[in-house]
Amino acid sequence: FEDPGNTTADLHLDNAVATPAEQLGYNMGVTQDYDGQTRSSITPVDIGADAGNFTPMLMTYVSGTAFQNNITPVPNGTNHEVISIRIITSGYLNPLAVTNFSLNTSGTTLAADIANAKVYYTGHTNAFATTTQFGSTYAAPNGAFIITGSQQLLTDTNYFWVTYDVLTTAISGNLIDAICATVLIGVDRVLTVQNPAGTRQISPIRVTSTLGITQPTLYPKLK
Repeated sequence: FEDPGNTTADLHLDNAVATPAEQLGYNMGVTQDYDGQTRSSITPVDIGADAGNFTPMLMTYVSGTAFQNNITPVPNGTNHEVISIRIITSGYLNPLAVTNFSLNTSGTTLAADIANAKVYYTGHTNAFATTTQFGSTYAAPNGAFIITGSQQLLTDTNYFWVTYDVLTTAISGNLIDAICATVLIGVDRVLTVQNPAGTRQISPIRVTSTLGITQPTLYPKLK
């Protein structure tokens, strides 16, 4: 293919322009490149006809944003999604890693309603799951708190989820909420949206919102 940064209509890459060809190919036994140069003497895993020591597309941080979720928590419930955090990157080489989330229970009526706070990671998947927990569980969060761990980021959108475990003694009608001020990815990154609009209200019945209609979750009838 022709490098978009190269105005010459040939198969050479422009070393002045970062390219995804650098170091991201697979050695299939082709020993020479377009110019007859020995690929193994330069970078044998480049993509395309032209091998060389080009400018790689290093991963960079693009943005981070917090979003509100739509699950109503119930007393004595675990892993209630409070907010999601979407971190966007570009580039492939030397992947970045997030190592902490600076959070706050601001917007919560009574912090004593919360037993634990956790952060989960679902990669490119925008559906919540508890398969991969980031860092450790933070007990009894009240105000500002930090959850520390390490998660290598993927290119494009990465999904993280802040959850609370709600105590049996939690008061129905009280609100729970969270803010994510910054994430540490090499340096502190200030989120574009730190405190998304909305809160979660504790209810004795778990409900979900679909097209504006509130419906109770149905449980099997006991025999």
